[in-house]
Amino acid sequence: MKASWPAIAMHERVVRALAHDTHHSPVRVAQAGRKLLHEYIRAGLSPVPPPGGIDRWATDLWRFFQDSYRPLSPTWLSTARRLWGEIHQSGPCPTCTFFYGQAGIHCAPYPSGRPRLSCPDWQAL
Repeated sequence: MKASWPAIAMHERVVRALAHDTHHSPVRVAQAGRKLLHEYIRAGLSPVPPPGGIDRWATDLWRFFQDSYRPLSPTWLSTARRLWGEIHQSGPCPTCTFFYGQAGIHCAPYPSGRPRLSCPDWQAL
């Protein structure tokens, strides 16, 4: 399975929000996020964890951010659960909103806007 651009964008968005909300270095967390993204793509996994896989995602990101011997921060885990929970509850809306007009960024497959209320590319995740 290859990662789609919307999935990569959501991954990056949650990584940035996690750094901000947990008051960690955005640069170091972003570097860890990119390493995790590459590992997931090589393994054929989606960078967007399913609702039951959020703890694994947060633990894997922590492993790249810190060393594997440092215990996982409860704040890190609860914040990751909250951020991914918001993404999963709202469906494609945050992603499509991000791609359609915010910061001058537009979705490459649908530069004029999504073709219908439910984006078919989101369903592919």
